[in-house]
Amino acid sequence: MFLLSFWTQDYLVLDKTFTLNNYIEAFTQPVYQLLFSRSLTISITVTLFTVLLAYPMAYFISFYGGERKALWLFLITIPFWTSYLLRMFLWKVILGYNGVFNSFFIWLQVIEEPMTFILYNTNAVIIALTHGWAPFAILPIFVSLEKIDRSLLEASKDLGDGPIQQFFRVILPLSAPGVVGAALIIFIPTVGDYITPKLVGGTEGLMIANMIQVQFSKANNAPLAAALSVSSLMIVAFISIVFVLGLMSGIAYGIKWNNQETQWSSEGLSAIHGTVIDTNGESIENVIVEANGRKTSTNPQGWYVIYDLVGNDVEIKFTMEGYGDVTAVSYTHLTLPTKA
Repeated sequence: MFLLSFWTQDYLVLDKTFTLNNYIEAFTQPVYQLLFSRSLTISITVTLFTVLLAYPMAYFISFYGGERKALWLFLITIPFWTSYLLRMFLWKVILGYNGVFNSFFIWLQVIEEPMTFILYNTNAVIIALTHGWAPFAILPIFVSLEKIDRSLLEASKDLGDGPIQQFFRVILPLSAPGVVGAALIIFIPTVGDYITPKLVGGTEGLMIANMIQVQFSKANNAPLAAALSVSSLMIVAFISIVFVLGLMSGIAYGIKWNNQETQWSSEGLSAIHGTVIDTNGESIENVIVEANGRKTSTNPQGWYVIYDLVGNDVEIKFTMEGYGDVTAVSYTHLTLPTKA
């Protein structure tokens, strides 16, 4: 495919002379620029909507599914029992002029005439793709949420975090790998989706994959089709790499927030937590806990949590007047000597 993109074809004659004309045409012709732009816009939109819809579902199953988690996951896989083609074709029936969607709203007297803007355009493609790929986003996010140590949530709660703070400071950062995986699983294949825009997109919803198919078949220009394919692959790979590096960099550096004690950055990849007690077994409050330059302090029950670790052994320093400095490496419980 890569070599073919540097050749030219004149009907049945394939000229293997090296040329960049196919790539020049792919990036300069307005029609191809439009299709690349539309494909990326649709794919990014579908990825965003799918992840936003999938996360609450995965969250509910993980934290509230109880003994029925297996049942919920089983129900999520039911759409896979039918072919992808059939599911996309059903959206054509649902969104059609006299389809289920329009008939329902006419019955409710919300509209007087069927809506025409929901089929044979980019809206229909986005709706159909979001539904079709939703299970692929739910599963990796669910797995990521399941791996979160629930004791971290208890530590966060003991330190005064409410449900919203706990979600944004602990749950969301720790589930980021699942979100990244889900986004890539959705974004990469939807850019090259062919059948969905063909069925429900009309002329306004065609994507670059449809043009590649036309060039391979009807236009009989395999080199140009190959150049479009390679260009699409390079664009998707570049965006995916930038997305992953940018997101992981954002997680690594975190977002600064303030409490009454100090200011520190939440990196969110992992956490170390535990209690500080003296040799008499009594909890110690207001012990300054420092790791990698970030600080927090224990609560009245001796609980502390550090959000900015990445799973590696790290030296943590505890200081309190009368106890001196105590250091340790990756632990969840510390006993300080009795205060002199």
